[in-house]
Amino acid sequence: MTEHQDSFKLSCDEESVLELCIEVEEACAELYRYFERVFDDDRELSELWGRTAREEDEHAEQFRVAARLKGVGVEGIRNEIYAVQALLQTVQDYLERDDAVPSPADALAFALEVEVSLAEFHMDSVLNFSDHHLEQVFLTHLKCDNTHVAQLQEALQRWKQN
Repeated sequence: MTEHQDSFKLSCDEESVLELCIEVEEACAELYRYFERVFDDDRELSELWGRTAREEDEHAEQFRVAARLKGVGVEGIRNEIYAVQALLQTVQDYLERDDAVPSPADALAFALEVEVSLAEFHMDSVLNFSDHHLEQVFLTHLKCDNTHVAQLQEALQRWKQN
């Protein structure tokens, strides 16, 4: 490998962080699909869960693309592996629960908590880009994160009022 190629290689730790981010996004998509099925009798709520799950799938794909680029256009990756692992474990534990189906308000509150934590690990905070154009390509797909939080907050408020 040339010196130029070496400068684009991700370390094992950086690759691990990206892989964990993919797993978190996939786990969130799975959680939201679960909620979509559980609340399928409420069209508006079910559609919110389905739409949010698809957006998490898109986020996972963006992290896959970043991993495939092997560091091209990236200065570095924040190594937040323990925090990402903790968030992943929280979502997985929720999915593996054996207790009763959550109420819509409980599901929305949990998802809101997850989304607020998840925002810390999205592309704009995990990757430090050296290529502005590449950064814009990635970040364009992730601007819906604040929308997730706002939509979940609105839905939770509606459920609390009922």
